[in-house]
Amino acid sequence: MDGHGDVEKFPSEILDIEFSFRDWLLMQFAESAASAIADADTGLNVVSCDLQGDAVRVRISAGAEDTDYLVAAEITTAAGQVKRIERRVRVRPPHGAHQPYVAQDYFAEDYVLA
Repeated sequence: MDGHGDVEKFPSEILDIEFSFRDWLLMQFAESAASAIADADTGLNVVSCDLQGDAVRVRISAGAEDTDYLVAAEITTAAGQVKRIERRVRVRPPHGAHQPYVAQDYFAEDYVLA
């Protein structure tokens, strides 16, 4: 996933989120970052953080259903400039998890026996 918008995931998914620092690095006249770190709100796990040129790829897992978390990636250039980007991750229940099947008794409502 790339860009800087919100991300949705299910609790069981393990996802990679890409944070692009390209435009910011160009404005700083820096070709790439020297280091990167990532963090997330308590409850969402950062599995890994990889610096890939002008982007940081953060792998996340876990999270509680119906909860929003912030995930951040931060880079530091060789000149000591620091930039942080945050994105919201919404953990949602699996489709239909909160919509139990309810059997309908059509005959009781639709027909009147005379």
